[in-house]
Amino acid sequence: VDAHIQELDKYLKKFDEDLRR
Repeated sequence: VDAHIQELDKYLKKFDEDLRR
């Protein structure tokens, strides 16, 4: 389950960076 959360966090970070550009 921890790995799943890490993948989600990575995805959210990438999404956030794309939004802030």
